[in-house]
Amino acid sequence: MKVGESGTDILKNAEFTLSKDGTSLKFKKATDGSYVIDPKGDTVLTVGTDGHFTIQGIDEGSYVLKETKVPDGGYVLPNGDITIALKDKNGNGSLEQDEVTLTTKGTYELEGTVELETNKVVMIVKNSKAKDMQLPITGGAGTVLFSIVGIVFMLGGVLVIVRNSKRHA
Repeated sequence: MKVGESGTDILKNAEFTLSKDGTSLKFKKATDGSYVIDPKGDTVLTVGTDGHFTIQGIDEGSYVLKETKVPDGGYVLPNGDITIALKDKNGNGSLEQDEVTLTTKGTYELEGTVELETNKVVMIVKNSKAKDMQLPITGGAGTVLFSIVGIVFMLGGVLVIVRNSKRHA
């Protein structure tokens, strides 16, 4: 699920990519709205109006989920990614809670706990809005010091040129 800063406002139309072993996976959208792996499909996974997207048919392994487009409304694109590791330790074809590991890199923020629901990993990815940017303060004491040092160097250069020109004249 995709939510905003408050954790309750549902965000739609965010876009993600999913890769395995450095290769972006391709999907087609099924009639039920879920994404199914298809080599002829598209790499973009779009969050629906309910704030969700579902992927079917992925195997065990390590996957990297990365947001590529944020929802409208001034949200910031997180840097980094989310790694999803799936390992069926029991070999029974069904995932248990300890067989799913999520790790985040960068500014990704997951809200609450990750749950397994009928063999689906359910997580809530949170977006933050852009903060007002503060410009650096200029004209401080350092500016005056740098100006004085610069003037002294320029005067020194002028004196060297004048002295050299008198010697050669």
